[in-house]
Formats: sequence, C-alpha cells, structure tokens
Amino acid sequence: SINDYVRTHKSLFKNFDAVAFQLKTSGKLFYANFCFKTSSSASGDTIALWTVALDTLVFSKPQIVEGLASELRNIVAFDMAANMYFLDKSGTVAWKKKIKEKPIGQVYVIDYGNNLKKCFVFNTFSYIYLIDREGKDVAPFPLKLENNSTGALTVVDYSGKKEYRIIVPCGKTIINILKDGTPAKGWAFGQAKSEIYKQVKHLVLGGDDYLLTSDKNGNIYILDRKGTVKVKPKVPVSASFLGNFYIAESRKKKYFLTTDFNGGLVFISSSGEVEKMELKKYSPEHYFLYADINGDNKKEVVIIDSSVVDVYDINLKPLCSYTLPGRSSGSPEIFDFSSFEIYIGVWCGNEKKVILLTGGCTVKAGFPMKGTSLFDVASLNNDGLFNLLVGDGCNLNNFSVGSVSAKK
Repeated sequence: SINDYVRTHKSLFKNFDAVAFQLKTSGKLFYANFCFKTSSSASGDTIALWTVALDTLVFSKPQIVEGLASELRNIVAFDMAANMYFLDKSGTVAWKKKIKEKPIGQVYVIDYGNNLKKCFVFNTFSYIYLIDREGKDVAPFPLKLENNSTGALTVVDYSGKKEYRIIVPCGKTIINILKDGTPAKGWAFGQAKSEIYKQVKHLVLGGDDYLLTSDKNGNIYILDRKGTVKVKPKVPVSASFLGNFYIAESRKKKYFLTTDFNGGLVFISSSGEVEKMELKKYSPEHYFLYADINGDNKKEVVIIDSSVVDVYDINLKPLCSYTLPGRSSGSPEIFDFSSFEIYIGVWCGNEKKVILLTGGCTVKAGFPMKGTSLFDVASLNNDGLFNLLVGDGCNLNNFSVGSVSAKK
C-alpha cells in the first residue's frame, strides 16, 4: 500500500513539507495534479534519494559492492565506532557488526565457495577480517597479525580459479596468506629497507605476474608471485608517497609507470631499464592517476597536488588544469559512467565537498556536493542510473548523479 511504501522509504520524503493531489474532470477527460513543497532547509541542496543514520560519524568510504547475483548491488559502510553496516540498494540495514578496529583501505568481495558464496575481506591495524553475507566471521578470521599492518591489503586471484592470495604490508615485511588463513607456500619476501605504507599493486606485463610497492623512502620493489625481486631498477628511483603503479606503453614497448618524489614520470622496463620524464615540480604528497579520461582510447596523466588538478597527455603536453575548493583528501578515483563519460572523483575533506571532474577539467552539473567522507559512485540498480554514496556527519546519503549521456 501507499502507507507501507512511505513508511519504508521515510528518508525519501523527509525533505518535503507538504504533498497535494488534485483530481478533476472536464467532460470525458480526467486531470491529475501533484504538488510537492520542498522544505526550506533542503532548498539549494541536492536532495538525497534516501538517508540512513549510522550510530556515529561515517568513516572512510562507503562502498557499492556486488550482490549475491551479478546484477544486484549492496552497500558496505563503517562508522567511527568501528561498526560495519551491510545495506541493500534501498538503504535498509540488513545487519550491523562491531569489529575490533576501524578498517584500512577498501573492502574486497571474494567468492569463498563451500556454500558461503561471497564474503568480505579487509584489514585493520591489527587484524585481517573475512566476513560472510550474514555478518558472521569465517573461521579462523579475524586473524591477528604478528606485526601490525602499515597499509591496505590486496586480494589477488592469479588464475581466476578463486585461489585467492591476501597480501598485506606489515612494517618492513609483506605477508601473503590464503583464504583459509594459512600462509601461502613458497612466499619468500624478506625485509624492505624501510617501512612499507603503500598498498601492493598486482600488474601483468608480458604475460607475467608482478607485485609492486615502495617503502617510505621511495625504494621500489617489483616482485614475482613468490615475493622475490623480479625486476630491480638499474638507476636509483624514489617513488612518490601516494602515486600508484600502472602499465604504460611508450614507443611500442610496455613499462611499469609511476611518479617520483617531484611528480616526474618514471618508466621501468621488465629488464630494469629506467626512463624519466620531468613535469613541473610537485610535492612528494601528490596523487597520480593514469587512465583514459577523455574517452579517446588514449590514457592521460593526472596529477593532484594539494588543491590543483593537472591533466597531461602521455607526451606530457598540458591539457587542462583545475583548482579545487580545498585540499584533496584521500585517494582520488576514476569513475566510468561509460566508455566516453568518465570522471575524476575528488573529496576536499576540510571543505566537506565532493567533486566530479571531466577529462576537460569541467565540473559535472550539480557539483560540488556536500560530503564528510570519501565516496563511491556506481549504479545501484545496474540500470544506467548512477548513485553517489557519501557520508554527511552520522548520515549515509544516496544521491542520484544522472545517467549515461548520449555520445556527442
């Protein structure tokens, strides 16, 4: 009934002061009119499709995750009290679970098998968690780490056969465990030169698997599946603190690509040869993205340093620049609405604003939007209509941010 629908979706209607309905006739014709009066407090702001109040402040990034069926979507969120929430696409909380510590990095969804189906994997400072869709711990998790983690874990499935490896930086070492909690056989990584805070990145080059990371002093580690050094740069390279690793092609040859302390591009071949391309000088805390953001099948270089977003082509020709309303907080992301509609997502934490930028450095209509946390964008209904999930204090908000535009 209408009453039941309104009761179930209270947050959808909370921003309206009044609703009026009029039905009248004129001869054989019927006319229906609806009138919705928006509350004054919501005027000028984008109205959430629904809002869910968590126990305390929304922590880190709410994630839109794959449901039990591939066409379904769910939401995982955390609050500052280390509560984990599992919600359906309408914002109904299926369960809430208290964990020992707040999470580090993203939540991975794996297909565990043995009738457990899909489960969540993530780490905190002291533990690795594996939680099923009912909110129950999968034994022997949570797994207490011998050495506290210093970065987010990575889940790798080399063969695509659900033989997952859970790889976690822990100080000067990196651990590698299986989904049953046992150490991966043959893992041989020893000690880094200094602490590793960067998440390990899995890349494939020339049909071979590589694991890449760097330590706090910029030393780069390019490892094989066993954790042994597979490629050693032949000249000293100091990788940036926050820049990621990618595969890039230059002169018909593929390289590992990252940035150095000053924001210069660093190309490393599988034999360890190093080439550098200098940009203007950036701070060591810059972010680096490498993706096709113009929909032209060519990847661009994106540097985000403090409040400045600069976009270059692969030959380092400046394409555009944008000044954010404040300093970028947390890792920026690329959100693909389609192959030709692609956005750079940035959160300015101090200003409590989230922004979607096009590859031409223009702001998507309706942005900036208010947000007190990192955010996620995807289609909750898998129907081409996109949703943005973000925190606003203790509230988790779901906003509609449009559909895929027609290609121009």
